[in-house]
Amino acid sequence: MVCERCPLRADSVFGQFLAQTNGQMKPLHLVRRFARRQIVLREGETPEGLYCIRSGRLKRSVGDPQGNRKILEILGPGDLLGVESISGNDARTAEAATLEASELCFFHRRDLPDMVEKAPGFAIALAAYAAERLAHAERELADLSLKSARQRLANALLTLGRRFGKRTPRGILLDIPISRGDLANLAGIALATASRLCRELKDEGAIRTKGRQMFIVRPEQLKEDTG
Repeated sequence: MVCERCPLRADSVFGQFLAQTNGQMKPLHLVRRFARRQIVLREGETPEGLYCIRSGRLKRSVGDPQGNRKILEILGPGDLLGVESISGNDARTAEAATLEASELCFFHRRDLPDMVEKAPGFAIALAAYAAERLAHAERELADLSLKSARQRLANALLTLGRRFGKRTPRGILLDIPISRGDLANLAGIALATASRLCRELKDEGAIRTKGRQMFIVRPEQLKEDTG
């Protein structure tokens, strides 16, 4: 499994490197496989390089001394982990753990300067990715302060639907293995509040559930709810 045969090549940051070098230079990397619920990066450690998610989904979270954790984001194929390693100044990372069996390509940070020299567009792609992640974090921080619980839940549902949704006759299936507790955590609201709001959205026809599955039936209503 190498980058030139990767199904994510067109959208991957590392695809920029291959494009700029006409496929003649291949990024040095290892493919690492992780089981479900396995920790890839521990909170507070200094990452040795970048991971590019080839398959599977992961969650990034931070915790407090009491053992409570806040989910920052859900990541999927094409996303990067360990972006902090680019700075090379002992930046610490959040915890990253798999939600399902996953394959990740690992690129050691010592190889990054040489890759940047050979493909300046690769550096731009990395910087753009890091900037987008920062903008996402800033939006999430603002939402916690300025938006209601219903707005934050609607936004979380729309984000998951956009990134991991599958269109079905029942609606957009949130095809991702997270619990209702994880959904509440991602939205930054209590589980009881999330359960109440989900019942309201079901009664209004915006979402539908079947067992542990959730479908977005009326995304336009959720967009209105986000304010």
